[in-house]
Amino acid sequence: MKRKFIILLLLFLVIPTVRAQPVLLVKVSPEEVEGFPGETLVVNVTVINIGNETARNITIYSSDILKGVLFTQGFIQFLNPNSSYTFPMKIFLLKPEAGLYDVHVAAKVGHQIAEGNFKLKVKSIVNFTLSIEGKDRYLYGENVSILLHIDSHSNILLYGNAKAILFKEGKKIKEFSYKPMIKSWGSWTEKLSIRGLSLGNYSLLFEADFYGRKKTLMYNFTVYRRNLYLDARFENGKIIVRVTENGRPVKGIKVWINDREFKTDASGLVILNVKEPGIFIVKANLDGIIKEKIVKVERPIIFASQLNSTLRVRVIDSEGRPINRVMVVAKGPKGTFYSITNENGTCKFDVEKLGLGVVRIEVISDKYLASKASIVVREWRIRQTTTPTPTPARNVSTKTNITSVPSQTSQTTIAPGRQGIDIPLILLLLGFFVTLGSSSYMAFFRPVIVEDMIKGYYFVKVRAPRLRELRKFRYEKIANVKNAWASKGRVEMKEGKVVWEIDKLEPGEEAVLQLILL
Repeated sequence: MKRKFIILLLLFLVIPTVRAQPVLLVKVSPEEVEGFPGETLVVNVTVINIGNETARNITIYSSDILKGVLFTQGFIQFLNPNSSYTFPMKIFLLKPEAGLYDVHVAAKVGHQIAEGNFKLKVKSIVNFTLSIEGKDRYLYGENVSILLHIDSHSNILLYGNAKAILFKEGKKIKEFSYKPMIKSWGSWTEKLSIRGLSLGNYSLLFEADFYGRKKTLMYNFTVYRRNLYLDARFENGKIIVRVTENGRPVKGIKVWINDREFKTDASGLVILNVKEPGIFIVKANLDGIIKEKIVKVERPIIFASQLNSTLRVRVIDSEGRPINRVMVVAKGPKGTFYSITNENGTCKFDVEKLGLGVVRIEVISDKYLASKASIVVREWRIRQTTTPTPTPARNVSTKTNITSVPSQTSQTTIAPGRQGIDIPLILLLLGFFVTLGSSSYMAFFRPVIVEDMIKGYYFVKVRAPRLRELRKFRYEKIANVKNAWASKGRVEMKEGKVVWEIDKLEPGEEAVLQLILL
C-alpha cells in the first residue's frame, strides 16, 4: 500500500498539469499576389483559435518591412475557442522596387505569436519625365546656362541614351550626348553651358531613350542685347564713367580705364581720382560691344605779365587754345581777388589793389586739374626828369606822357632866322625813345620772347613789336621732344633740335610754341 502511494505521488509530479489557454493559427489567401507600383492589393488573413480559451486583444500585422510598401493592421477584441476571423489586409505599392518578396503575417495575443506567409510580386515598370530649367532671355556675351533633368518613375535601374540638340532658326548648330544611369525612383541632372551664341532665337530639343521608351521636350530662349549708353568725363578731379539703359543705371558692366578693370555699381558708375594730367582711354563691354571713349585730363597753363598797373593773366590748354569762363584767383600782399577769363582766355587784376610783391595765381575749374603760378609785381611808375635848355630866343613847348605817369615839360629856344640842327631837341627825342624802350614790353620796335617750362611741357611765346611787323622770325631749341605744336608758323623736329619759323606777325600779335619733352 505504501509502495502504491509513492508511485502515484511521483506520477503527479512528473505529468504536467493541463491548463485552459487559446492557441492561434494563421492562414493567408491567396498565397501569391502581384501588382505594379501605385496599385493597392488585398490578401485575406484568417486567424483561428484552436485552443480551449477565448483569445482577447489580438493584433494582426506584417512582420516584414519592405521599402516602398505599406500594410494595414487588424485588431480582434476576442476570439472564442474553435472559431475564426478573417481580416482583409490591404497592401499599398507606393514606390517598391521590382522583385518577388516573401511576406510574413503575424497574429499576436499576449506573448503568443502565430505567423502565416504569402508571396508578393512587384512588376517592373519603365517610366520617366524630362524637364529643362533656364531663362527665357540671355544677354549677349553671357554664358547660356541650362539644367537638364530626368526623373525616374521606374522601379528598376534606368540606363540608356540622352541628347540635347541646339537649333537656331531651324538649323542645327550644336549637339550634346549623354549616357545617364538612374536608380529606381532616382533623378539625373546635367548642367549645359553654351558660350558665344550670337543674337537671335534658339530652340533646344531634349531626348531620352531607356529600354526602347523614348521621350522628348522642347525649350526656347532668346539671346538679346540691351540698349546701353556709355558716358565718360573728367569732373572735379575725378574721371566719372556711367553706363545707362534708356536713362536707367546699369550695374555690373565691365569697365577698363587705361587697362585697370572695374565694374559699375548700383548707380551705374565707376569713379577714379586723378591727380596728374594725361590721356585716359575708357572702354566698356556693353553686352558684347566694346565701346571706347577718350578722356583728356589737363592742367591749365598760366601766363602772367605786368603791364604798368595791370596784372594780365592768360590761361591756355596744352594745345595753346585759350580757356574761357574759368575762375582765376589772385592772392597778393593786400588781399585776394577773383576774375573770370574771357573768350581769349585772359583776365586782368589791379596791381594797386593786389599790392607789390609776390602774387600767387590759381585757376579753378571743375573741368581741369588745379593749376598754380606766381609772379613778382614791381613798381611801375617812372620818375619825372627835366632836360635843361638854353635861354630861348622864341618859345617852343613840347609835352610827352610816359607809361601812365603825369607829363613833364621841356623847353627849347631856336634863334630867329637861324637854320640848322637843334641839338637839344634831338637829345630830348632820344631820351624819349630810350625811356619808352624800357617799358613793360621792353621796346616798341623789338620782339618780346618769353620761355617757360611746366612739368614736361616747354612753352615759348613771341610778341611782335607794337609799332612794326615781325618778319622772318626763326627760333631754334636743342631738345628731345615727343611732339611740338605752334599757334602760328612752321615747326620742324630733326636730330634733337626744334626749329620754329614764322613768316609774318602783325604789330603786337602773339604766337606760342609748345613742346612736349621726353
